[in-house]
Amino acid sequence: MAHEDLIADVVNLARKVRAGKPGAADLAEAARELQSFTGIRPGYFAGIPNRRSPDPMVNMRWDVAREGRGYLAVTAEAVRRAFPDSRTTSTLDWISIHGLGVLPGKLPDRDTATVVLYDYKLPVGSLLSAIHDGNEPKTTAAIRRLAVTGP
Repeated sequence: MAHEDLIADVVNLARKVRAGKPGAADLAEAARELQSFTGIRPGYFAGIPNRRSPDPMVNMRWDVAREGRGYLAVTAEAVRRAFPDSRTTSTLDWISIHGLGVLPGKLPDRDTATVVLYDYKLPVGSLLSAIHDGNEPKTTAAIRRLAVTGP
């Protein structure tokens, strides 16, 4: 797929997922492919041995960085298990604290629904964050930045 077409594909899929429609797995895959053009790899946990933590939040963050290379499709149930609500911190706040965003922005009620967890500090992650927020100027700026990173 041509670079420009891949950018358009990611934008369209992200808007679709943001609207609560299926496509999270396709979005994660397309985002990983687009991210590969930037030459920037997820740096979270760099240099730490590949082993599991007793903390499920750390494990999910690890999975996004290593397995998903910054973009991971997972079930809403898996997200709720890894980032449980507490008296003082919501699931979505825990996700953000760990440097991640989620599309759609609100976790679906259905546990089997697939969502995308993404590293919002990565170039494609900033595009997904802009789409998540509905911020067209930031979306346009992120698209322009990604357009110059192509092959």
